[in-house]
Amino acid sequence: MSEESQEATLRAIERELPGLEVQPLRLQEIRARLAAEADGAHTPRGDNGRGGGGQIDLAGLYLASECRDGNPAALALFDALHMRQVDAVYARLRPPSLTLDDARQMVRSRLFVRTPERPPRIGSYRGAGGLATWTRVIATRLLLNATSNKGVRHERPTSDGRALEQRTDRAADVEMDFIRLRYGEVLTQCLRTAAASLSSDDRLVLRWQLKGFSAAEIGRLRGVNMRTMQRRIVDIHERLAATLSEELRSRSINAADGRSLLRALIDELSLGSMSSVSPKK
Repeated sequence: MSEESQEATLRAIERELPGLEVQPLRLQEIRARLAAEADGAHTPRGDNGRGGGGQIDLAGLYLASECRDGNPAALALFDALHMRQVDAVYARLRPPSLTLDDARQMVRSRLFVRTPERPPRIGSYRGAGGLATWTRVIATRLLLNATSNKGVRHERPTSDGRALEQRTDRAADVEMDFIRLRYGEVLTQCLRTAAASLSSDDRLVLRWQLKGFSAAEIGRLRGVNMRTMQRRIVDIHERLAATLSEELRSRSINAADGRSLLRALIDELSLGSMSSVSPKK
């Protein structure tokens, strides 16, 4: 690509991302990744920044890359440009158990929260279809799942291991169904052992979370503020994930299946602990 073309692309992205400094080196890295992944089916967008259905959204990729790295300006710009997609999905579905702030926080948690097993999910965006459309799809899946789960959030689990199984079972994921069919009782034992590794007090906090209590509600029950309880819940999740990972390896569950299980479990737990917390102003 000529210097003139590169400059034109840079300026087009700047127009789409007002107020965000566009770094040429990062743009080059994105283009290099696209070239490595290219199969000839996509063409990067050029000077107009508005390609058709088969084109790559370079501005969206750039914004997603900055959000993945936690750039505050990029996160604020994402909210300004794309949170309206969440609002539209919420207005259409009207999930009875969620406020609009809950819905927004669920999407933020899904896209921007880093876990011990994976980087922020926003990094999985590959530019096809536009970032706005991708965000709308994510929001639709999350809110449909939240709506379909209404009425089961407050069931009392028969044991901590069973609670984890129930929570994982609510992830509407064909890949997870396959893993459960393949491993059956072995998977159940891994979940129970991981839960048993926690202290009784940690299991109590986890049980409350799985029953649908927010971090603020659990904090009140334990006599601490919401932020302190949020940090404790994250710590519980990290220790639970580490133990579960060891259990999966020790029982010869293949690495790809183990990562899928951990990803689904952590996603569900993270949403359970954060979905009732309004974003920090």
